[in-house]
Amino acid sequence: NFRVRQGVVILLLLATATFCITDFYLFKATAMKNLRLIDSTGLFSVYSVSALYYYRNQLLATRYGDLNAVKVLKQRVRDFSNRLRDQHYSNYQDIPPALSDFYHRTPFLQLEPVNGKWRYFNHSYWYMGNDFVSRMASAAAVPPEELADPSFELASISSQKRNMAYMFENTFRYMLPAFAAVLSLYEEQVNSFGFFVRTLVICNCVLNSILISILCWTIFSAFQKFAHKLNHPYKCSCFALYVPRETSKCFYKFYQSQETEMLLMDDEDAQHRQLEQDLLEQHNGELNQGDYDGGFEPWNDIPPPPAEGPA
Repeated sequence: NFRVRQGVVILLLLATATFCITDFYLFKATAMKNLRLIDSTGLFSVYSVSALYYYRNQLLATRYGDLNAVKVLKQRVRDFSNRLRDQHYSNYQDIPPALSDFYHRTPFLQLEPVNGKWRYFNHSYWYMGNDFVSRMASAAAVPPEELADPSFELASISSQKRNMAYMFENTFRYMLPAFAAVLSLYEEQVNSFGFFVRTLVICNCVLNSILISILCWTIFSAFQKFAHKLNHPYKCSCFALYVPRETSKCFYKFYQSQETEMLLMDDEDAQHRQLEQDLLEQHNGELNQGDYDGGFEPWNDIPPPPAEGPA
């Protein structure tokens, strides 16, 4: 009894601990964070490409003199910049330890306007993201009179318009591949997490199966110690009442035949009478079979009457 209780307690503790680890730590802290990072990183590409279309629409609206549309487009680009800045900072706070080197040490190539020329620089993903969103907001502040000028000569345009040129030069070349790279790393984290969770569930199932098997073996091994204390007549009667009627008839016939055989073993006269009755029933069965199947007929053995000859 003590071993059974001890095994049940261990089984409950193991199941509770596994559930708490899976639910509170693995699911909420790790799985949801990785999914949130994947979702937010996908928005980086969407906002970046949308900002390029808004810059283009600003140039067209300025050419047609629609200054109200220019204001609306500038506000949308600023809104995208603020969202990307906040999301980039939030992702940096929630990065897994495996992605720390990617944020700080992995170099990414960029084309920047310096001293009237385009120059290449390598920056970390953390720095590149901050610089990208700041240049996006700066490009939305180009005055309308400068937007009307189609010239993009680096030496003769303002810093705001240079940042707009920076957005056109770097978004498809370098920024979108960088966003795709970090997105693939997040997906690898999710895949590795899924493998770890499957392994944990399998191990938990194996341990629970072992504990249940030990409990079953303990109960069956101890059955002989308390089997004599069970109320057999009451349990057997209840069992016969609970089973279907046809099953009860089978049980009744079986036990009745067993009881008859036991009585016959003690009474030889009754045994002979039972044997004669069995033989008689068998003979009657053969006769009935002959009537229906064209078999044995008692009058078949009677010889025919002799033929009458001349006197």
